[in-house]
Amino acid sequence: MVDPKETDLKKLMFLDYVDIKKLELVPATKKEVEFYKAVEHILQYQEMQML
Repeated sequence: MVDPKETDLKKLMFLDYVDIKKLELVPATKKEVEFYKAVEHILQYQEMQML
């Protein structure tokens, strides 16, 4: 789970899962939001590959 107060992307990058719904609480730039969404797509793809 992402700490909504955590804004350091380097820390967040290594979490197992990024909850996009929590992003509203993060003062994120457009690029950061795109990054999180890309990470979620990658994780979803990996989950599908494991099935």
